[in-house]
Order: sequence, then C-alpha cells, then structure tokens
Amino acid sequence: MKDTGSVTPDLQVVTNEMRDAFKGVLDVWEEMKKLRIQPDTHFCNTFLNICRSANQPSIIFEVYGDMRKANVRPDLFTYDLLVSTCYKTGRVSYAFDLFEEVIKKDLKFDLRLCNSFLRVANTNVKTPNQLDEVDKIRKNVLEVMRVQQIKPDGATFDILFSSLGRTKNLEEIPKYWKMMEENRINPTLHTYTALIGAYTEFNMIDEIQNIYNKIKESGAQLSAITVNKLIRAYKSANRFDLLESFLQDIRNQSSRYTNSHYEDKK
Repeated sequence: MKDTGSVTPDLQVVTNEMRDAFKGVLDVWEEMKKLRIQPDTHFCNTFLNICRSANQPSIIFEVYGDMRKANVRPDLFTYDLLVSTCYKTGRVSYAFDLFEEVIKKDLKFDLRLCNSFLRVANTNVKTPNQLDEVDKIRKNVLEVMRVQQIKPDGATFDILFSSLGRTKNLEEIPKYWKMMEENRINPTLHTYTALIGAYTEFNMIDEIQNIYNKIKESGAQLSAITVNKLIRAYKSANRFDLLESFLQDIRNQSSRYTNSHYEDKK
C-alpha cells in the first residue's frame, strides 16, 4: 500500500472542538504505544473517526499501520473509515488493496462499505493503472453484492452512473439502469444529475436533453448542481440554443414560484 494519492480539496469545516479532540486522543495513542498497552478495535475505530472529523488523513493511514503491527483485527467500520479516506485523498491503489484484504479476511460486506468502495471510482484517476484498478473495484464490488445478496439502494446507482463518465464506460449505463429497475429503485434528481455529468464527458447532448425532459416530467425542483451541470453540458456542446431555452425554463420556473408565494401570502 504505497499509493500516496493526491489530496483533493476537502470542504469539511474543522472546528476547534474537533482539533482539541484529535490532539487529546493522539496524546493518548502515543502514550499507549510507549506503555505497550494493546488497543482494541473499538478504541482504534474511535481514534480513526476523530482523525476523519479533524481532517487528518495521513494520521488515519499511520494509525492503521500501527493496528496491523499490533494485530488489532479491523471490522467493517474500520474499513469504511479507511476507504472513505482513500476516496477523499485519491488513494486508488490503497483502496484496491483494502478490498483484497477484506476478501482474504472472509468478512461479509455491508451496503455502506460496498458504496464506499464504489465511490472510489469517482476519484480523478490520472494513470492507466489507476483506471484499471477503479474498473476492477467496481466490477468486484458488484460481484460481491450479487454473491452475498446485498441489495443496492439509490445511492449505489447514483455513484455508479457518476463514475462511468470519469472512467469512459458509458456502455455500462443501460446495464445498470436495468439493474436499478429490477431492484424497483426509482431514479431521483441525484440519479439524473449523475447521468448528465457522465454524458457531458462525451458531449452526448441528445441523451442529456432526454434526461432533462425526464426531470421536467417528474416535476423535481432543480438543484444548483444540476443547473451547473446542464449549463456546462450545453456550453461544451456549443448548443447555445438549448442553453437559452434552458435558462428561459429557469426564469419561468422562478416566476411561477414568485407568483405562487405571493398568492399564498394574500
């Protein structure tokens, strides 16, 4: 596990309370090592969780190294903390090794851990090796879910659709859409937004427009993220006619909301 990754911007706000808690538990950890006191899994997980809250990814991997040396057995929560940190820091190879480790320990996955591993596929991969590892993680996790009969949720497919654009695997979209229907999971605005992002990578404007029409038919309120992705899609495809039509839709929607709000106050 030598992958150092590339730290991505983390918008998490670290409060003074988080910093104080981190410093306190770090002191305890160092003291325990000096006294050769064996920590248990629960204590290690608590420490790892505090490190995550305090935005200290390097310490998380260091602590896990200490856990392995001390033969402290990790559980699913340990791995979820580690994998989510891999996603935030771009450590694709490390996440791939962790997946293999969970398999070798013969642990039963849960949905939360599966989604965390799948989310790694949304990392900004930069090398062919990382691309290959991300693809393997996605396929292997889905196979584990099939074998262990772990039912996916809406977030599973939102993550999958979002990752397909990054890894240039748009041919997989119909398969995952069918899988979503088989599990009787209805698409949400998050699902549509993920698909817009994936199709934008290839300027597939017809598919994007089809998704936008589905959003309008559903009556869903557009989020700022969805609006930004659609604007980017139209600009990337040089379809300023569609951009103007979309902006007009936004203006009309805003006008209807204002009139409705005014009527409610009367």
